[in-house]
Amino acid sequence: MNELKHEDDAPPVGTPSIDAAPTTHISIRLLHRFETTDLSNSIGN
Repeated sequence: MNELKHEDDAPPVGTPSIDAAPTTHISIRLLHRFETTDLSNSIGN
C-alpha cells in the first residue's frame, strides 16, 4: 500500500516540468530554426 502511495506522489512532481517545458521547447525550436536558416543561407550563398 505504501509503495502505491509513493508512486501516486511521483507524477504530480513531474507535472510542473511538463507544464513549463512547452515554453522552453518553443524557444529552443525557434533558435534552432534560425540557426538552420542561417546555415542554409550561408551554404546557398
